[in-house]
Amino acid sequence: MRYSPSLKGFFPETINYPNLPQDLVTISDADYQLVMQKQSEGKSFLLLQNGEFSFFDSVLTDEQIQEIRYAAYVKESDPLFFKWQRGEATKEDWLSKVEEIKARHS
Repeated sequence: MRYSPSLKGFFPETINYPNLPQDLVTISDADYQLVMQKQSEGKSFLLLQNGEFSFFDSVLTDEQIQEIRYAAYVKESDPLFFKWQRGEATKEDWLSKVEEIKARHS
């Protein structure tokens, strides 16, 4: 696997790209898997000059948090709202999900 610090992107060696960044660094499969795992946990990363990755908590703006919360409402609580309206769920189910999302994305 190859990584470009300037583009913050990965470039598999199995793909023939017409243009590649000049700052490509080859990284091990283990490092690539570690980066993917840490990103799935919400971490951001930097490739240090010594070739090691440094991981840190991502800091989101209030606007980004609001967008994430809105997406969660659409995906998770809105369906419960409509089920409540049809008598297929309780109001408490819906309100509980709304509070869970608020707590998770605050």
